[in-house]
Amino acid sequence: MSLNCSEPSLVTPDQRVGGTPDAVRCAIDERFECVFDFIRSIEGTTDQFISTDFGVSFILNLDCIRLRGMHLPIRCAIVADSNVDLRLVSEGLFSKGGNKYTFIFVISGSYPWHGPLRKEVFVFDHSAMHDMQNSRDPIEMLTMKIRKSVGVDNAIPYSASVVAGPNMFFGRHEELSRLLVEQDTHFAVIGPSQVGKSSLLWRHAHTLRRQNTNVGHRVLVINMNDGLGISSAVAAEISDSSVAAPYQPGNLRRLLKRECESLGRPELLIDECDDSCQSGDMEEIGEIAKDGLVRVVLFGRSGLLQYAGKSKSTFAQRLEKIRLGPLDENSARKLITEPMNALGLKFENSNSIDQILELTRRMPAALQFCGKKLAREAIATKQGTVKRIMIEHLSISKNNLITELGSE
Repeated sequence: MSLNCSEPSLVTPDQRVGGTPDAVRCAIDERFECVFDFIRSIEGTTDQFISTDFGVSFILNLDCIRLRGMHLPIRCAIVADSNVDLRLVSEGLFSKGGNKYTFIFVISGSYPWHGPLRKEVFVFDHSAMHDMQNSRDPIEMLTMKIRKSVGVDNAIPYSASVVAGPNMFFGRHEELSRLLVEQDTHFAVIGPSQVGKSSLLWRHAHTLRRQNTNVGHRVLVINMNDGLGISSAVAAEISDSSVAAPYQPGNLRRLLKRECESLGRPELLIDECDDSCQSGDMEEIGEIAKDGLVRVVLFGRSGLLQYAGKSKSTFAQRLEKIRLGPLDENSARKLITEPMNALGLKFENSNSIDQILELTRRMPAALQFCGKKLAREAIATKQGTVKRIMIEHLSISKNNLITELGSE
């Protein structure tokens, strides 16, 4: 695929255009197409295009790169003037917060070099885009570029202590499909600790926000560990993100009705709701949901299981249960192997992966925990190989694995 970039005519100041490269072409000169061709080659998605003094800034999502930090949106710039100081551009993007990584695409005739940049800043000129775009595997080539710049020890993406980002979420296709497609159904997602309930919640929220579906443009995520009651937490979310009036006791229905009428029916995702199931707030949410003002998905453990089987609760009777267990074998293998490949590490033999699946029982948090331990050790040995003896050493601690997970 050839590149055809020349000096572009910029979009008008403050012009904002949504979504994909296809949606952007009508407002941005077609000679930016070389950048979008490159982005398609690395399976990226784009959003929030804004005209700037130096060219155009936008957001890039790279869920296919299995390295630390790639789960966050990447702030990018298209620079059209060879006199622009790239240091100022990169620091301007970095100052907006979010991901520390920034990508700068230079489409002017010459490379505007003004001194060294931070190691998290990646500049792509004509030649770099062309070479990567036409390589055997553009994603692998970009992964290697990032890993080499930041250092492999700083790129380990495994973590059992935080919610899995989009680039480290594997499997759960059936569950995600039901949550996305069955929009008239309220669900109770139930499973033990460390099975990935919160990761599923955020993956579903991420999908809804990315796709901007018509089932409700607002996604409200509530974590009951934050200490607020359900009604107060929901009202706080709405008040922070719309023109809704401050919450008063008994006013939740009015707030959600206004939200529904102005922006569409919201999606309410409530995490860690076990201790809140027996509250009057839950029944109020249930009554509001019955009237079609909100779609509700609850996430919890045994407390939610007990509530969902409670015959006296009319809302509980409407909930459909989704039980989360171990990952399917294919997804569990990908969770272990794909990040290792992205780090440039390999396994001594295929039996090593079977050992890990048996040790972790294919539980997501345990897989992440073991992946991190093994990657660190393989990097420390400077051999780039996860050896069988390393896994056997983990097996010795099998009885203490859950305890170690809790302290991770």
